[in-house]
Amino acid sequence: MPFYLVKHIHIGLAGLTILSFTARGVLMLRGSGLLRAKWLRIAPHVLDTLLLLSGLILALYLFGAGFYRQSWLAAKLLAVVAYIFLGRLALKTGRTRFHRRLAFAGSLLLLAYIVAVAVSKSPLPW
Repeated sequence: MPFYLVKHIHIGLAGLTILSFTARGVLMLRGSGLLRAKWLRIAPHVLDTLLLLSGLILALYLFGAGFYRQSWLAAKLLAVVAYIFLGRLALKTGRTRFHRRLAFAGSLLLLAYIVAVAVSKSPLPW
């Protein structure tokens, strides 16, 4: 599969993942029972798995182009791990509404950082 096609698939999946997470976060903030819908519990996992798979394929392409020199990618991966942790707190394991809101805000900030790093190809995009 050509690099540009995988890249565009990855970008599209990233957009859908961000939209999905934001929508579920808003539902959480509103205390909506929709969060218990089966499709809302399954679809994000499918999206995230496809996003991860496309990211791994892109990393393989970058490996051939000097992957070890891609410091922005390491920063992005660390931010993704932190985003997963905060996202889980926000949508599932946060003990209080305040903790969930704080984790949701932190997750959104991390998403903005991840996108900025990906666009700028720099671990310090500002």
